[in-house]
Amino acid sequence: MGMYTELYVKCSLRDDVPSNVIDTLQHMLDNTRPQPELPHHQLFCDATRWRFMLQCSSYYHLPIATIQLLHDGIGGWYLTGRSDLKNYSGEIDMFFDWIGPYCEYGGEFMGYSLYEEDADPVMYHVPEAA
Repeated sequence: MGMYTELYVKCSLRDDVPSNVIDTLQHMLDNTRPQPELPHHQLFCDATRWRFMLQCSSYYHLPIATIQLLHDGIGGWYLTGRSDLKNYSGEIDMFFDWIGPYCEYGGEFMGYSLYEEDADPVMYHVPEAA
């Protein structure tokens, strides 16, 4: 048995986010969708459970995953909610590293992870534009 880590994400995606990023997020939220051409990132190479990480939940945190990918009808995409998983391969760090450059508002809060035995979360922020 392993320990669970909660993943919370809240970000607005940039207007120019590639369609394969949206398709990949939709697949991660609903594995009945066909697997798209995956982005080139360590998450999809080194983390064997990437496709389930946005759907997982346990009774160590909130016992339901609530992550949603919402479209505002104008062109904006929003990724928000929480899940929790056994973060064996560092999937959460890899996820934020992958999605961060596609989020708007450099420097803003985009989520956290909270290991089940820790008192304080690890905070993630959108990378500043280069």
